[in-house]
Amino acid sequence: GVLNMKRTRETINYKHPAERSNISGATFFDGEDREEEARRFAIQKAQREALMQQMEEKKQAKELQKRQD
Repeated sequence: GVLNMKRTRETINYKHPAERSNISGATFFDGEDREEEARRFAIQKAQREALMQQMEEKKQAKELQKRQD
């Protein structure tokens, strides 16, 4: 139940409310992934480039096949 809840870390290093520059005091959470968007865009770009390369290779193979016929 509630009595034996597991704490994920022993030390709580929150600043005093007066020292917080933001309104809520919660700017970063444990396990938060701040690079997710940039990584997603990088993956999309890599996939797009790989697809273009495959299309180019297929086109070249088709042209080669045409010449051989």
